[in-house]
Formats: sequence, C-alpha cells, structure tokens
Amino acid sequence: MKSSKVLFLGIVALVSGGAFISCTPPIEGELTPLVKFQDYVYEVLLVSPCWSSDGLNVYFTSIWDSLEFTRTYRVWCVDVKTEAMEQISTGNISIVGIDISKEDNLCVTYWGELFHVLDAHTWTELVSLEPQASGVSYSPRFSYESDRVFYYMYEIPSGSTYLRKVNLKDSTDEVILTVKQGGYCDPGPGDTLFAIHDTIYNVKSNKRIPIGIDLPSTGTVNWNPADPSELLISTGVKHELYIFDLETRELTELNVKATNSNTILDAKFSPDGKRIVLATKSIGDAVCYEKIWIFDPVK
Repeated sequence: MKSSKVLFLGIVALVSGGAFISCTPPIEGELTPLVKFQDYVYEVLLVSPCWSSDGLNVYFTSIWDSLEFTRTYRVWCVDVKTEAMEQISTGNISIVGIDISKEDNLCVTYWGELFHVLDAHTWTELVSLEPQASGVSYSPRFSYESDRVFYYMYEIPSGSTYLRKVNLKDSTDEVILTVKQGGYCDPGPGDTLFAIHDTIYNVKSNKRIPIGIDLPSTGTVNWNPADPSELLISTGVKHELYIFDLETRELTELNVKATNSNTILDAKFSPDGKRIVLATKSIGDAVCYEKIWIFDPVK
C-alpha cells in the first residue's frame, strides 16, 4: 500500500525486537459489500476469501450447518466489478480453506486426506498428493515466490507444530520449521520469512520478529504481494485490521468499523497491493450477517 518498495535484503536484517502501534490516525478508506448473506435458521460462514491472479475476481468458501447437523461446503467465484457470483466446486466436499496462486490462477486446498491443486477457472484437478504427515491442522498456502510450491502446518499431540514444504515439481514434502505455537501461516518473501500467528520466522537465520500484538487464535496474517515489507493482520474476534511494516516495525490500524462486525474471519491484499478483501460475521437480534467486503484505502 506504500508508494515505495523495500528491498528484501532490508527485510531480513530485521530479526529481533517487537512492534509499536502507530500514533497516526487509522487509515481511512471506502468499504464496499461484495457478498451479503443474512441467516435466520442456518449457521453459515463465508471464509477464505482470495483474489484471482488478475485481481478481477474473488474466490471464497461457504460453510452451511443444516438443521440435520450436516455441513455443506461450496467454493464460489464473484466478479468484483459486476458482483456476479457462481459456484465453481462440485459436490459436497469438506473444503474449509483455499488459496490462489499469484500466477496461473491455481487453487490449493485439502479434503479427503489429500492435497488438491486445481485450475480455479474450471475447477479441474491438476494434482492430488497425500501429505507425508498426518493431522494437517491448517489450510495449505502457496509460496510467495512460486505457484509450484506450497506449505502446510500440522500438530502432534505433544503440542509442537511443524511447517512443511511441498514441491509440486518432484512431489517432495519436507519439514522446514518447528514452532511451539501454531496458528494461521502465510509464506513470505524469498521463501525465507514466514508469518505464523503473531511471529515472523526467518528459516535461514532461525531468528524471529514478534509482530507485537495480542493475536487470538482466530487471527490471520497475509503478506502484501506487491510490497514484501507489509503484512496484513486481522484480529479475528477482536474485529480489528492492521498493517505491520517490517521496515519500521510499526502497526497501523485500518478503519473498518463500518462493517459493524463481531469477527473478521480473514483478510487479504489484492495482487497489486492496493485493495483488501475481508470476510466478516456479525450477530444481532438472533440474526447472523455474513459479508465479504472490498476495502479501498484513501490515497
């Protein structure tokens, strides 16, 4: 979202210390509802919003809990300009989270104890792989640098969490990092920096950068694809949105209070880093409101 870009070498030099919250006013912007759902009977979630590689569409997953206590999962594509929406997944497959690659519009997800890589345009499966580790805890995420590599995390009963790297070229699946506390993970610049929950890990130097915010388990993190010095942080049930600047270690709030949400389920930068898509949930008067929004910062 900044006009200037920061070199990767400048980022990896930041290996210790925490962040501070900016004293400047929150970043203002225009909030536009893209998808709206009002729920009286069923429990519904709209999760995992992702931009298409060209930034023209947003993909997301809907999860319905029906009266028979069975869940229905669907993946949708919505045109950002026209708001036209269509279901792209077929059948009822237990997809909770998806990720879209920076190039080629590939989708990676996990269901039926397998990873699946699909063409998001046609929902055609290209590759399916069995994880080398059981107990996949979080949805897979594409590499910041390549759509032929993705990462996933899994936990073991002792409490440790492992970050693993899958290379689609040779189907290798290897551990690259062990952390005590798991959480939402987003691979960052150079396949060297990884944001996991409230900490940024450098897998080459084995050093860490605390984000400096009390992030609940419902929080998410997302790197800016156009500016590797920026990390988008949603605080989940705290319903706040921040940008963490790796160069200054400053947290700046984005003013999204107009969503009137109880929870921000996820948020992601657009491919050009100029817009943000976020999914929210609001509860009031026995009615749940699930929405997906576009946030356009004021220049």
